Amino acid sequence: MEQVNRKTLQQMIEQQVGKWELAPKPGSGPERPEFEPVITVSRLPGCNAGEIVQKASEKLGFDVFNGKLVELVAQDANLSQSVAETLDEKQISAVEEWVKGLVVNRYFSPDNFFFRLSKIVGTIGRHGRAIIVGRGASMMLPPHDCLRVLLVAPLEVRVDNVVKKFGVPREDARRRVINRESDRRAYVRRYFNADMTDPLLYDIVLNTDGMGVDASADIIVSAWKAKQALRKTRH
Repeated sequence: MEQVNRKTLQQMIEQQVGKWELAPKPGSGPERPEFEPVITVSRLPGCNAGEIVQKASEKLGFDVFNGKLVELVAQDANLSQSVAETLDEKQISAVEEWVKGLVVNRYFSPDNFFFRLSKIVGTIGRHGRAIIVGRGASMMLPPHDCLRVLLVAPLEVRVDNVVKKFGVPREDARRRVINRESDRRAYVRRYFNADMTDPLLYDIVLNTDGMGVDASADIIVSAWKAKQALRKTRH
C-alpha cells in the first residue's frame, strides 16, 4: 500500500510541477496573470472539510494540497527539489527569508523536517491559486498572501457526519473525532505555541452545522474574493 501511495504521490507532484512550469508567472504587464493568493484551511475533524474544499476549488479553479501530500513531499528530497525548482531565484529567496523569520521569531520549533515542510508550503504559497489543507499552513504563510479559514461544528454534529460517511458505530466515530482533534491541537501547540481554534489566527471561522457543503464553499469563495479585492487596494 505504501508503494502505491508513493507512486500516486509521484504522479501527482509531477503533474503539478509540469503545470507550474507551463503557467505564466504572476507579475506586471498585460501578458502576466495577476497573483491569486492561496486559501489555507484548518478544520476540526468531522466538518465535511474534504467535500467543502473540493467544491470551493472547483468554483475557483484552484489546486488542492492536503496535509499528507505536503508532508510526503517534504520527506522526499527529490520531490522537494523538483517543487523548489518551479520558482525563480527571487521567489525562492523570498520563501527562504520568510521561513527564517518564522524560526528567528520562534513562531514554531526549528525542527529540521518542519523547516522543510514550511518551505514546501511557502513554495505553494508563492505560486498561488491553491487550497492547502491542514499542517498549520495558515501560520506558515504571510497573512496578506492567503485567506485563512477554520471550519468548525458542534461535537455531536461532527460525530454524526463520521457515522454517515464511514458507516461506523457511534462510539467508534466519537473516539475517532476526539482523538484526531486532540492530535491536531497538539500539533499546533507544539510547532506554533497556539490554540488552533483561536479565531484571531484566521480570517473567517465557519460553523458548517446546517450550512451544507455548497453554501460553505460559497462562503469561502466569497471571502477569498473580498480579501483579494482588499489586497489590491493595499498594493
